[in-house]
Amino acid sequence: MKLLLIVILSFFLIPKSTSLGQEINVENAINVSDPVQNRLFWMSTGNTIPEGKFWGSMYTFFLIQGGYAITDYFHLNLTTNLPIWGSSFLGTGAKFQIYKGDDFVRGVAIGADWFIANKLFSSGYMGENFYGNLSLSLGTDYTKLHFNITQFFQKETEYSRSHSWAQVGFETIISSKDKGGVKFIAEGMVPQTYDERFELSLFLIGVRAYRSNFVSELAFVFTRFSFFRERDKFEIIKFPYIGLTYSF
Repeated sequence: MKLLLIVILSFFLIPKSTSLGQEINVENAINVSDPVQNRLFWMSTGNTIPEGKFWGSMYTFFLIQGGYAITDYFHLNLTTNLPIWGSSFLGTGAKFQIYKGDDFVRGVAIGADWFIANKLFSSGYMGENFYGNLSLSLGTDYTKLHFNITQFFQKETEYSRSHSWAQVGFETIISSKDKGGVKFIAEGMVPQTYDERFELSLFLIGVRAYRSNFVSELAFVFTRFSFFRERDKFEIIKFPYIGLTYSF
């Protein structure tokens, strides 16, 4: 709850024309747009990839994803992992933007993904899984607030079950130049725990540097691991989140 309040207050308090003591060129921020506006770090947004774009991403040197935008409102993706630690992951998904706006409401989108996983995050065999989500994005060209609700449907196994979660995220451009820019990004996850409670269990804080066809990301991950075992306080994961994306 505290993180949610901080994110919402930041959305209204951050200046529109300056950041870190320097004036942002809003025209450049629009001309050199972020090529992966469909997500923050892990969180889906209400936006999609521009028509005709292919992209390839690697997350923390473990998960690999590729996708193609059939239209400005619809794209497909395929995700797998590097064969390390005896784990396996294979998934496919689609996302459709049902509303695209230029005012305060920037976009509303729905998504659906299927995947099968084994020994992912030491969770044993997870079997076949499906989830659907609804995402909303609000704000301006330089500062946005995002909300996402996801329903996870899992086949009954020893290690899996069905549950829901909500996410809230924030992004703002902190530097913009002719060839690219840098964003500050924060996102939090509020999942349904095994005893049917909802609590903030994971959040990421970091930056994204982008050009017209390349994105690099670095974020610190804080979690209570409520999916597997609870802790009284948040702890930082030793390995930060690293994301790399190339689009063409």
